[in-house]
Amino acid sequence: MHSDLVAARLDDATRSSRAAGVPVLGADDLPELDPAAIRMVPAQFGAAPIGVLDGMLVIAFPSFPLASTVAELSRAVGIPVRVVLAPDGVFEHLQDLASTHRIFEPMSIESIMTVALELGATDIHFAPGEPPLARIGGAMAPVPGFGALSAEDVRELARGVGGLSLEQIGAEWSSLTVTVYHGGRRLRAAISRQRSTFGVAARVLPLRVPPMGELGLPDQWAALLELVDRGDGGLVLVGGGRRSGVTTTMASVVDHLVASRAIMAVTIEDPVEYVIGSRIGAVRQRSVGVDVPSMAHGLDDTRVQDADVVMAGSLPDAAAVMAAVAAAARGVFVLAAVPELDVPSMVAWMFEAVRPEDRSRIRRQMSVCLRGAFAQQLVPGLGWNDAQEPTTVAVCESLVVDSEVSAAIAGGAIDRIAQLVAAGAAGSQAYDVALAEAVLRGDVDPDVARGLVRDPDLYDETLALRSEGPAHTTALSA
Repeated sequence: MHSDLVAARLDDATRSSRAAGVPVLGADDLPELDPAAIRMVPAQFGAAPIGVLDGMLVIAFPSFPLASTVAELSRAVGIPVRVVLAPDGVFEHLQDLASTHRIFEPMSIESIMTVALELGATDIHFAPGEPPLARIGGAMAPVPGFGALSAEDVRELARGVGGLSLEQIGAEWSSLTVTVYHGGRRLRAAISRQRSTFGVAARVLPLRVPPMGELGLPDQWAALLELVDRGDGGLVLVGGGRRSGVTTTMASVVDHLVASRAIMAVTIEDPVEYVIGSRIGAVRQRSVGVDVPSMAHGLDDTRVQDADVVMAGSLPDAAAVMAAVAAAARGVFVLAAVPELDVPSMVAWMFEAVRPEDRSRIRRQMSVCLRGAFAQQLVPGLGWNDAQEPTTVAVCESLVVDSEVSAAIAGGAIDRIAQLVAAGAAGSQAYDVALAEAVLRGDVDPDVARGLVRDPDLYDETLALRSEGPAHTTALSA
């Protein structure tokens, strides 16, 4: 990687460092310049950009710049600046190289993504009339070094990402989601029509599936995973809002099962986000629109794929809901994502997603095959990760299905399900109980938690009861 080369050259330069320990580049230390870094720095600063290292822009000056110049440059590029010195002849050579790149390196989606990824972006956005934007550390900011995009710029970006003619995108889809590979990373790119042109939003996909133990999932998951060992199967719903980690949770569960049990797992997503490898068990991953025409088709296909476990990344229509429930009813362990924030709403969503004439059938089937439901929300934690960013904590409302819950599902009694969750029936846990326990464990700041409470009475009651004894801790044993 270019950052490794920059690091090696700076280490060499530091050995010959002069003047307050600032590295000095000699004629033998010249690194290859990173075109992405060159795009970040306006030419008027009179500096020679070298590359990005450890989240900082490494840039050469012929002499010590003023502190105000460094501060202004840092504001312009949006990240901290690390200064190195280059003698006149060396500096002029670096500037000549930078000028060549500025003239001959055209703007492309590759160059934009390179800069954004080096800055640690999680999302990258392209739209006409504004510069490319990146979400870095949770906040949106322009990708430094690039000006406003024209409608034609974005059309070409959409064409390059989608691999399809723009006529196809306009005639056959209002939006299109594809997987893009760049710099060893996978990105999920969504192309959509807007104001008679196109917009592109790319999400950077994780490199690894986090283990279940890292996610802090509630104890109720352990009992549900035993269903796989018994071959009982059934349906487990996983819900949450935007950026709630639903896909991460489901992928982690599948990864855990494949690593520990001799099973066949099938994932169906739009598109595949986490790449899961076969170990003790085997896994097959299918992308909607590429490997299978629809989620419903993918779920129906598991009938002939000998699947023990199925993960549905979404249930976009009535056909997918019916297919997921049918698979669970025939003994497959089905994980399915539902776009609701609490367990009762998740169950209600399943009923309402199908045609009115099918709702009694769905209620009857779910009363038999639904095993559990989890609605999770990521809340700010008190810790810090390896990148020195604040951690998040998954607070999960959970439903464990027993005979009383089954009866409520069969009757479509959503209010009764809410009552049973709040009462902790059969080991279920309400959101506010889980939030209070996260505070008592020291995972969440009490002041932050207070602003996230949904049922103040239940939250305060839980704090009072749990404070009298040891705080509840979660452990995954399956």
